[in-house]
Amino acid sequence: VSGEFQRLLQSDSSTAVRRNALRSILPTRKTLPDIISRTRDTNSDIRATAFRVLQEKVPIHVLSRDQRK
Repeated sequence: VSGEFQRLLQSDSSTAVRRNALRSILPTRKTLPDIISRTRDTNSDIRATAFRVLQEKVPIHVLSRDQRK
């Protein structure tokens, strides 16, 4: 399931699909780069959702210095 969410985050053109995938994906070492990449999405709602997911589900100490930039 995580693999499908990752694929949707990376390649789906629908903002609704990307937003739902962000809300549903479980943050892990493997999925975290895909969640972080959505903070640079072209759509502001997706960027906001990505930051909200990171804030709510990922303790700050888990992120590397580079990931926090």
